[in-house]
Amino acid sequence: GSNPGDAATVAEEASRSPQPQDIMCSRSRRWRRRQSPVISPALLLAVVVLFISPASALRGAIQQQQDSLVTVTDDASGVTTDSGGSGTGATLISYTKCGLDGPGESGSDGLGPSGHNSDWTIVSQDNDGQYRNLPEALEAGHTQIYIKDGTYEISSSVIVGKHNRHLKIRGESRENTILKFTGDYSFLVIFDTEDISISQLTLDAKHANEQSERMWEVIGVVSSSDVSIVDAIVFTSPKMYGIFFAGPSNRYADGQETIDAYNAGDLDRGNMVENTIIYSDYEGDALTFTMQRDGRVNNNKVTKGGISLFMNIDTTCNQNTVLESETYGIFVTVPARNVYIQDNKIIRSRNSGIKLTRQIDHKSEETGEILTPKTYRAGGIKLTGNQIFDTHFLGIEIDQTHQAIVTHNSISRTDYSGIFIQDSDHISIQNNRIEDFGVGDDREELMKWNEDHNAGIYGDANINGANISNNIIIDFLSHGTRYGIKIANPNAFVENVGCVVSQNIISGDYSHEEISTPPTTVQEDNSIIS
Repeated sequence: GSNPGDAATVAEEASRSPQPQDIMCSRSRRWRRRQSPVISPALLLAVVVLFISPASALRGAIQQQQDSLVTVTDDASGVTTDSGGSGTGATLISYTKCGLDGPGESGSDGLGPSGHNSDWTIVSQDNDGQYRNLPEALEAGHTQIYIKDGTYEISSSVIVGKHNRHLKIRGESRENTILKFTGDYSFLVIFDTEDISISQLTLDAKHANEQSERMWEVIGVVSSSDVSIVDAIVFTSPKMYGIFFAGPSNRYADGQETIDAYNAGDLDRGNMVENTIIYSDYEGDALTFTMQRDGRVNNNKVTKGGISLFMNIDTTCNQNTVLESETYGIFVTVPARNVYIQDNKIIRSRNSGIKLTRQIDHKSEETGEILTPKTYRAGGIKLTGNQIFDTHFLGIEIDQTHQAIVTHNSISRTDYSGIFIQDSDHISIQNNRIEDFGVGDDREELMKWNEDHNAGIYGDANINGANISNNIIIDFLSHGTRYGIKIANPNAFVENVGCVVSQNIISGDYSHEEISTPPTTVQEDNSIIS
C-alpha cells in the first residue's frame, strides 16, 4: 500500500561530533532535541536529515556540520495555530505571494533582456554571476537567487532554515536548470521557516542513496509555512520520497500528542505544490502532505508513485495526474476536515484509485488501540470530477465520513467495486459513471478480496442515510460481477438504515442482482437495462 514503513530520523549522541556516517535513522524512534551551538562562519553546514513516514506523524530535523552539531529547538515561531474550522474550503495562495514575479518576467523586479536586476543574486556556471553554485549563495544569506541554465552537481544536503526566511530560488527554465544530487541523505531540506519559493528548475536525485538501507527525501519540509514548489521537475531514487511535507511533526511524539496537535489546529499552513512533475523510483508515496492547513496540491503529474494527504484541514488536491502508481493513486487519512479531491486523473494504480480512511499509526501506549475511533466522522470531504482507470483494487474507497460528496466521477476497469463505502453517515453518491468493474476475474489480481463484496457501488457497513442517485453503472463486458448496487443487510455488526437508491441506470450481466438493498432502503425510479 502507501505505507512503506515507520521511518524516523535519529541522531547520534550529542556528546559526539558527528560525521556524515554517524547520522542514523530508525523506524521507531523520534528525533532528539538539543540546544543549538554557536555556528562558526568557517564551518560548513553539511547535512540536515529529514526522515519521515506516511505511516507515522513524522518527526523533525538534524543539522550537521563537520565539527559541531546544529540542532532543532522547540521554537515554534512561524507556525500559526487555529483550532476552528470555517467550513469554507481551502484558502488559496496567490502567485505573487509565492514569488513568481521574479527573473524572466516583465515587471520592476524581473530580469529583462538588457541585464540583471540588482535584487537578484545570479548563480551561473559561465562566470557571469556572483556564484557558481546554490549552496554558496545560500550561505552568503541572499534571499532572491536566480540560477541560470546548466547542470549543477551538489554533493551534500542543501539546507534552508530559519535564517533563510522570505527566500526565492528560481531557475532560468524548468527543463534546463538542473540541480543534480550526487550525495547521500536528503537533498533539499526546508526546516522551521516561512515564505519560501522554489520554482522553474529540476532536482535530479536518480542515483542518490543507492546503497542506503533507509528512506530520504528529494525535498523535505518540516515545521514551515507558506512554502511553494511550483513549475519544478523531481527525479527520485528507489530510496527517496519525492516531495515530503512533514508538518510540525518534529514537535510531537507519535500517538496522543500528535492527535492533540491536530485537534488544536497546530498544523503547518499555506504550503503548496503546483505544476510540478515527479518521476518516482520508489514503490510508495511520491508527494506527501502531512498535518497541513490551507494547502494546495494542484496541477501536478506524478509517475510511479502516489499522492498522500495525512490529517489535513482546508486542503485541495485538484487536477493532478497520477500514472502507474505502485500503491494508491491518492490516499487521504482522517481525522481531516474540508479536503477537496477534484478533477484528478488516476491511471493504472496497483491499489485503489482514491482511498480515504483513518490514520492507523497513532495508537494508545496503554492499550495499543488506534486513537482515531471508528465512530469518528470527517466532515467537508468532496470527491468530484475524478477520472479513474484500470486500478488493481477498488475505484474509490470511503471510510469514516459525514455528509461526504462523491459526484461526477468516472471509474472504469477496476478489479473489484467501483465505489466502496463504510462507516459514513449521510454520504451523497450522485451522477457518477462506473463501467467495466470486477475485471479481476479476467486478469491476475494483485489484491485479494471477497468477491461477494463486488458491485458498481457497494455499501458495506454503517452507511446510514446514504443517497445513491443518478449514477450510470454499466458492465459492458459481462464479467459476472455480483451486483450493480449493493447495500449490505443489517446484522449484529452492520447498521445500514435510511438509505435512498433512486434514478440510477444499471446495465450489464450480474450474477446476483442489479440492485440489492435492505428493506429500510427506499428504491425508486431506477432503470434496469438488460
